[in-house]
Amino acid sequence: MTSPSKLRAVALSAVAAVALTGTVTADAAKQKRVKLDGNTTTVTPSAGLNQALADNGVTLSALGKATASNGSVVLPITGGRVNPQNLRGVVRHAGGIKLTKGDRSVKLRRFVVRSRKKGAVLFVRANRKRRGRHVRLARLANVQRSHANGVTTVTGELRLTQRAARLINRRLNVNFATANALLGTVTVEAKPKA
Repeated sequence: MTSPSKLRAVALSAVAAVALTGTVTADAAKQKRVKLDGNTTTVTPSAGLNQALADNGVTLSALGKATASNGSVVLPITGGRVNPQNLRGVVRHAGGIKLTKGDRSVKLRRFVVRSRKKGAVLFVRANRKRRGRHVRLARLANVQRSHANGVTTVTGELRLTQRAARLINRRLNVNFATANALLGTVTVEAKPKA
């Protein structure tokens, strides 16, 4: 028969082994994430959004390091991390998008795409260059993820959030922005840091 002291020793060893395994697993999970530092994210407005902007006298333009090309806005990726195994992570950008109506404008900067188990979300900082919180601009619907030749790609439809719709309507003095409206599509193409 095993003595109580030996049973305690075995139990403590088992607990230590589990704790050590948990630490190793957590460290392995952290190591799976790859730092990003390049490529681009392309935001392409839908035909419906372009029509709504035109009908309300609102123009869309690129800000800072972002560029406008064939009706789309291309934002350079500046950093973030992604797990190549499940393609979840965070992607940060330079530049932004400006919506203008007369002397009113909304500047959307510091785009951050968060790709999670439950889906992906696009955050922006509205009208402030450095201070202020990020606002959830849109959720990504019909998300597709892939990883090939070292490049992680995430695509999806951009669906406007209620909070962002209120912000755009208030700042531009319009009423065309509605929650869950299709803004267009987004394609994130991120490469790991060398």
